[in-house]
Amino acid sequence: MITLPFGLKSKKIEVYDLIRVGDVITVDKGLELARFFKMQYIVERLEKHPEKFNSFVFDGCSLIPDRLLYICRGLKWKDVVYKACLPHDIQFGYGQIGNTKEEAMVNAAFFNNLIDAGMLPWLAHKFLVAVETGGAEEFGASFSWGFCNKG
Repeated sequence: MITLPFGLKSKKIEVYDLIRVGDVITVDKGLELARFFKMQYIVERLEKHPEKFNSFVFDGCSLIPDRLLYICRGLKWKDVVYKACLPHDIQFGYGQIGNTKEEAMVNAAFFNNLIDAGMLPWLAHKFLVAVETGGAEEFGASFSWGFCNKG
């Protein structure tokens, strides 16, 4: 929280204040979000070579209709989308091609963020398996590992 003059306080900035599903994430926006999530290695990567990366559209949890998450008892879909899927998209999109250790670290963080968002472990594991399978670099899909890398 930031203290303003005359004892006024600003509200804490939440990730929902920065982006919405359907917004384009430019390299500049990706840099802002990487800073917000304290992803220093992504910040350094984007600052050093912004020309090596493409923009992308934030689609929430890729291939999962966001509102479908409502059916999961006790799950706050907004937390899953913005506190698990969004950070994963930032790290996954700007991931270093061929770096399987980084990819494994990013996927492990995704799993933990899903649990922190209230997802049951068995369901979080299904999401993880889907990401590890469908997001494989070899597929070269719009949501594959390193999908923002040019070339």
